[in-house]
Amino acid sequence: MKKLTILISILTLVTATAMSSTLSKVTVMGKPYYKYQVKKGDTMYGVARQFGWDETLIQQSNPGDMNTLQKGSMLYYPCDAEDAAQKKESGSNVTTAGNGGVTHRIERGETLSSIARMYGMTPTELRVLNPGAGDYIKAGDTLVISKPGTAGTGGNSDVSYHKIQAGETLYGIGKKYNVSVEALLKSNPGVSERNFRAGETIRIPASGTGIVMTTETVREDVLKGFRDHKVKKEETWNSIARKYGISADVLREANSGVELKKNVYIGIPIIESEEVSREVVDEDTREIEEIYQDINGINDSTVSNEIRFAVVCDSPMSRRDREIMRGVLMAVDNQKNNGSKITLKMLEGNNPESAMGELAAFNPTIVMSTAETDFPEWLAKYGNDSRVPVINTLDVKNVDFQSNPYMVQLITTPDYFNEEIANWIFQKYGAYSLVFTGEKDPNDALAESLQSIWDPARVRSRSVEDLRSLPLNAKGKYLLYSFPTKMADVVEFLDAVNDAKTKTPEAEVTVIGRPNWIVYDEALAEKFHNADVEIPARFYMSKNDRNNSEFSLHYRQLFDAAVPNTFPVYSGIGYDTALYFLQGLNESKGDINAMGRPSGMVQSEFDLERPSNWSGIVNRAVFMVRFTPYDSIEKTVVK
Repeated sequence: MKKLTILISILTLVTATAMSSTLSKVTVMGKPYYKYQVKKGDTMYGVARQFGWDETLIQQSNPGDMNTLQKGSMLYYPCDAEDAAQKKESGSNVTTAGNGGVTHRIERGETLSSIARMYGMTPTELRVLNPGAGDYIKAGDTLVISKPGTAGTGGNSDVSYHKIQAGETLYGIGKKYNVSVEALLKSNPGVSERNFRAGETIRIPASGTGIVMTTETVREDVLKGFRDHKVKKEETWNSIARKYGISADVLREANSGVELKKNVYIGIPIIESEEVSREVVDEDTREIEEIYQDINGINDSTVSNEIRFAVVCDSPMSRRDREIMRGVLMAVDNQKNNGSKITLKMLEGNNPESAMGELAAFNPTIVMSTAETDFPEWLAKYGNDSRVPVINTLDVKNVDFQSNPYMVQLITTPDYFNEEIANWIFQKYGAYSLVFTGEKDPNDALAESLQSIWDPARVRSRSVEDLRSLPLNAKGKYLLYSFPTKMADVVEFLDAVNDAKTKTPEAEVTVIGRPNWIVYDEALAEKFHNADVEIPARFYMSKNDRNNSEFSLHYRQLFDAAVPNTFPVYSGIGYDTALYFLQGLNESKGDINAMGRPSGMVQSEFDLERPSNWSGIVNRAVFMVRFTPYDSIEKTVVK
């Protein structure tokens, strides 16, 4: 019965609304009203029922005797009152963002899950919007994130997204969505006045975010309602307006379309001057660049540039952390005359409560963590809450950067690593036959990436024994991808490659090794060179590199010892990381978004970017290390 009553109520409202749409509308002093001319036999109750109007509001808008309505007189009813009634009846309080919908162009290394996480959605919600999208999406394709006119994405209606159009400004977008410029910049740490450009997507916080209102009291003319006036002979708009103490323009507004003649009823706006309190936006008078600098704590060029560098050691007594700290100290020593003041602090991360207090007191410019696994949640939260960049130096599986704008993922994640390497290999060797050799590893994502982009007609598999016994085509070009990872198995495979090349020396043969092969670079150097092996790697320290030679000498001078022979070289990690950020933050005056390319690295390469304007930062640079047949080693940055 309740459902039937609601249905009848809605039908009645729809019918009454349709009737209202037939009435004339006038706008008086900026407010829209319906205008109804009373017919013989009309009553206030009947008019209210006919149009779905509120009787009390009719009386308030038309003060006077409502018991006897005069034929030909005018009734006024505010249009916005009807709109509010419709929303209340339908139970809808959803407002739309008014945008044209948002799409996302898939970049290499992104997955359905990572894109969903970026936009605060679930993969299922993303699939609903993109029915053709499977688990394996392709770089260059486009995904729908929100339909035109919708507000928010997924279950988060407090956040929406806007694609910047040509000619738009941060101020204009802020006014459109009723948010402050400061709120927009806080929601999009990757945006500044310098890189605000058409085509980019930005995140829009909830309406009202950052808006500061102030109350002011002023005297102003207020429209209180309408009274009737029966026109007399020879009266004019001006004479009637003077009689009631209003302007002729306002009088005409209230009676738009009326021909002024004797005995015609017109509506007279009742205007009173009174003190009113109103809220107005307290405008932010700062320039956009000034707001950006205040948010990010960037030093002004006239102020001494101080970099407060904090290192949170995951295991302070471990050999790894001791070596990382040695590398950090070497970088600080290297940069001691670069024009900035460097303050270094080491904290023990195994006591989060104490470390949090120390960080708050230290007020760092940037924080570096040495955690190799299980990156501490408390530290990621500290960065987000304090708007301080936190460097994840070693935890390859952590993906906090996808949703935390203050996380810096310095070690390239598997998704990006495999996609970057696979595309680089394809661009260089796409015309070769791809031969997978050895027992297949179902967890080898790089092999899977290669197979997905290679021409199936040029992909085959062989055992190590087949490679040794079956001859190669003398005119063939072969890219041999090896599954073995254990040193003994790698040796067996490389010996088979050597046998195959000896039997068919005319064939072009290159070997792609597994990333862990890089630890065998000295033990198997001769075999690597003979087989022309290329190994993908995140770290590599070339023995003959000038930077490495200077690093080794510097290490011995400071610590009276040789650099420990480990992979990766942990002191090199500490050195490269600290050197890059000390250099970059000094040159950009503390602006992590404006840091340039690194120089002087001994083991790493950094190419930092934000997957979105509101996400954190990820390093997408990796290496291909080639052991050439000429006994030289080529280290190529892949990006």
